[in-house]
Amino acid sequence: MKRFILLPSLLLAINAFGQFPLQQGGNQPFVTGLEDVTGIERLELVGGYGERTDNFRLMVHWDMLERARKHFDLNLSLALNYSLFDGEENALGDTPRMRDVGLTPTFTFFSKKEYGGFRPFLEAGIGLHYLTDKHFTTKDFSTNFQFGDHIGMGVQFGQNHHLRLAYQFQHLSNAGMGSPNPGINFHLLNFGVKLGGK
Repeated sequence: MKRFILLPSLLLAINAFGQFPLQQGGNQPFVTGLEDVTGIERLELVGGYGERTDNFRLMVHWDMLERARKHFDLNLSLALNYSLFDGEENALGDTPRMRDVGLTPTFTFFSKKEYGGFRPFLEAGIGLHYLTDKHFTTKDFSTNFQFGDHIGMGVQFGQNHHLRLAYQFQHLSNAGMGSPNPGINFHLLNFGVKLGGK
């Protein structure tokens, strides 16, 4: 299984981004092209494992709403993800694979306080996912459409808090639309980069 390969890769990416400020020369953002063309405000690399399955994911976020409160700041974003599920090798030597495309509104609650340059946050979201196969390893999902809900916690850090590292727990199931409904759970490590200069 390759479930542990992504962690060193994410750590190398964190180190690489840590070498260069995301803001250069005043207010000019280091990464501008993707946000300018698409409006995407955050890019996230996600990797994790659950129920004998690796989950590798690329996510993009569009900020929809921001509100400041007395003790926390609230952000609502819309996340689009593309995932690859990679199951354990079977007796024939084949590795089952499945893709997942999802759209998830996500609420994030940011602490007003910083701790050594780190700003903690909590997040939660629920969205709609499309699986490219209803049968994967020993599971029969019965429907291609699934609901995905997750909770997570993490920290923002770096210049202007443009970097983030988070743990997420995610559950996918069809909410009773079909039977059987085995669902699947993942433990995920998330590394994000804010693309804009805000």
